[in-house]
Amino acid sequence: MMSFRNEALASLKSWCIARNYAIAQTRLRTRLRRGSCRFQPRAIVSRFSATANNSGFTILETIVAMGIVAGVVTILLMMQSAVLQQVVRVSDRVERVFMLRSFLHEARSKTQPQAVSAQYEKEIPNPLTRLHYQRMPPEPQSVLASSKGICIERVSAHWQRSGEALTESLVTTTYIPTQRTGKT
Repeated sequence: MMSFRNEALASLKSWCIARNYAIAQTRLRTRLRRGSCRFQPRAIVSRFSATANNSGFTILETIVAMGIVAGVVTILLMMQSAVLQQVVRVSDRVERVFMLRSFLHEARSKTQPQAVSAQYEKEIPNPLTRLHYQRMPPEPQSVLASSKGICIERVSAHWQRSGEALTESLVTTTYIPTQRTGKT
């Protein structure tokens, strides 16, 4: 009987030692990490665990942040593209206006200065533009018709952009003095 009792105690003792060893090992392996609750400690599985570094971002947070940045950058690039297209259109128009003014002075020098009606045309190859100058008296119902010697000068530019025919015009007035046939 004694041997049975000694065997049972030895078995119980070895079971208690094994249990205490397992509990001790679990306590050694569970540490409180920064940001964890002390009532729910997280067990560290290994030193190279995916959860061992708690100071970084998760992959989901990184993907969401990259999506937000991509959305904002896309919107900014679309706005910049729209602004640049508007700048190109306005720049093209200003260039044409200066071209019209230059052509107006050229046409005045090529036509007879005392003529009430005159026309002059020119074609520019780069950018392909057709320029037309016309000097004419004002229409009879116009307010300018009552003034003697006033002529209307119109310069027009015709060109195409993306298959669309565009026209820009410059209209001005000029005074052409009439020759006196008076007696002295």
